Amino acid sequence: MDTIYINGNIYLSDRGDPFQAASLAVKDGLILGIGPQEGLAKLTGPDTEIVDLNGNYVVPSFFDAHCHPSMATDALYAAKLTGASSPDDYLRIVKSYAAEHPKAEAITGIGWLNAAFAPEEPSKHALDAIRADIPICLASEDGHSLWVNSEMLARAGITKESPDPDTGLVSRDAEGNPAGLIVDGPAFYAVKDALPAYTLEQCKEAILWFQENKALPYGITGFFDALVKPHSNELAAYLALAAENRLALRVRAAFYADPQRGAEQIRACAQERNRLAQSDVFQMNDIKIFIDGVVEGKTAVLREAYEAEPGGAAYNAAPLWDKNVLNNVCAEAERLGFRLHFHAIGDGAVRMALDAVAYAREQNGATGIKHAIAHVQLVAPEDIRRFAEYGVIASLNPYWMFKDDYYYNIQLPYLGRERAEAEYPVQSFLDAGAVANAGSDYPVTDPPNPLEGIQVGVTRKVPQSAGLALSYGSIQDTQDAKYYEPLWPQERASVKDMLKAFTYNGAWTYALGGVTGSIAAGKSADFAVLTENIFTCDPESLRDVKVQMTVFKGKTVFSAG
Repeated sequence: MDTIYINGNIYLSDRGDPFQAASLAVKDGLILGIGPQEGLAKLTGPDTEIVDLNGNYVVPSFFDAHCHPSMATDALYAAKLTGASSPDDYLRIVKSYAAEHPKAEAITGIGWLNAAFAPEEPSKHALDAIRADIPICLASEDGHSLWVNSEMLARAGITKESPDPDTGLVSRDAEGNPAGLIVDGPAFYAVKDALPAYTLEQCKEAILWFQENKALPYGITGFFDALVKPHSNELAAYLALAAENRLALRVRAAFYADPQRGAEQIRACAQERNRLAQSDVFQMNDIKIFIDGVVEGKTAVLREAYEAEPGGAAYNAAPLWDKNVLNNVCAEAERLGFRLHFHAIGDGAVRMALDAVAYAREQNGATGIKHAIAHVQLVAPEDIRRFAEYGVIASLNPYWMFKDDYYYNIQLPYLGRERAEAEYPVQSFLDAGAVANAGSDYPVTDPPNPLEGIQVGVTRKVPQSAGLALSYGSIQDTQDAKYYEPLWPQERASVKDMLKAFTYNGAWTYALGGVTGSIAAGKSADFAVLTENIFTCDPESLRDVKVQMTVFKGKTVFSAG
């Protein structure tokens, strides 16, 4: 059916005035024309639907360039720790969950704050007191640390006699017994692999729940799921939903690369890619590579050591990969046509990822493949220029670019003031000519509202509207002025650049720039209708702008009414 949207203010990024009062004609899921209503009248027919936008603002629908929607299973089936802010609160939630699920084979949860435990560490004994007969595994808000009980440690084969891993952390008590905290590394995956898997139906339900509750209401019609394991129920769920025509957005996803394996795993991924029923709405053509962990776990790889405790020795985390193995894996992935998607938090990890891209280009020549490095919390100035030189995309998480308890209780003491004040560059990438996209890293950021990400990217301050500081759970005193100081204000970006990062640049990264990401004739009719002009409203209230309607391929997939 044909549709003409009249009385709209439409964002046309190639114009001097961002919004143009105009109407929009759509036919067979594509944008047919943009212009004055009377100019589009000749396109109408007896079956044309007319939608009055009532002066609201039309922008390209958003693309979340780094998130984990397949992990929404935890939102439906695990203990919900997000929003609580103390160990006692977490234990009460888990105890209540255990009472409500007496027949559970395991108890899982996600969302505890690292800052809530600093400087002490989570202990297995508190969880043993709740249930000692089944595994309990609680993931931190960032997803890189696990708080586990004794049964979980036993199922994963982590004992007093187990050697300490070369990467990551297994906390130990004074007698050398594992104490209940696992951070990154092989022990982390040993615990994950020992947990019962979610069923195919649970995975399908979770992805649809994310689509209907966390994507479409926020104007998102595309996302990159940054880690899906081959032969998993999560992958099977995506394929089934695509085949059933139940995905109302485009999904791109990445295979996980194991640091303990070499280039042979990339060839196996290529075979799996060729086996999959790839479609417009679901494709896997990326390789996810974790170079390091996170600052709060002291597993981020830095160019210079962490700040030492008084009287303590200097410490730095080891990268998860051997450099030569990483280089060969990346070269093979590029040779086989895969995009590379790196997790790199520390400046040492970012440099290692850039070096791997340089090695791959030396081996393969100019392939035109667009690789991305995600998070980039710390980056050396000379490496920012290399992003532009190599054509590597900076995949940013603007939601985190402010000063909260993570900043004051963890980043300042772990990094020192100079490095803590130089976290999360944005404008420097743009000034260097690099392309930046943006993602939420859901469930780390929940909800993954792109307008909130734009707001923080523009202000670099804790959002104060609608009680957000409280909902983050990482602000102890919302009246304390220190929480509302901007983080590295010189890196504030413009609304236009942040909007582009959340729309066109995300689509372009995943070879969809000619299909979606901007409003133009011939492109897919993918757009969001907003209640306010985001270029003229107060930058500190951008997250409060509402999405009235989300349209995907010319079909209304969300309506606030």
